[in-house]
Amino acid sequence: MANSTYDNNLHLAIITNDYFKSMTGIDLIVEEENKERAEAKIKSFSRQAQIHLYKNKSSRTQNILNYFISFNDNWRSAWELYVVAFIQSFYYGGDFIWGDAKVPEAVKNAILGSLLNTHNFDSGTINDVENSSEEW
Repeated sequence: MANSTYDNNLHLAIITNDYFKSMTGIDLIVEEENKERAEAKIKSFSRQAQIHLYKNKSSRTQNILNYFISFNDNWRSAWELYVVAFIQSFYYGGDFIWGDAKVPEAVKNAILGSLLNTHNFDSGTINDVENSSEEW
């Protein structure tokens, strides 16, 4: 999971600039003129991507998604690809604030074509996550 780090305070996986660059060819350090600004931009967009993904989802579902993104490689990978699409669409699409009707196709597809499209979890999964001894 070297493509991102998990912030336990925000319950948020934040992709690295190197990963974003490898996926898009865009170096945000160059774009933002320094590493600190690039990392802040990535963190901010990651949080906005999380807010977008979690809207209309129950708090229980949000917690389960946080858990899987934190501990499961497949879920983390889906999250990372989604964040790349989110950042690229907004940062380079010129439209940061939009309604559902204007959600870029790349962002929709990153959700719909992955594990992140899951809306409901069975009771066994809910029980496993809520009773996990993992620290997160």
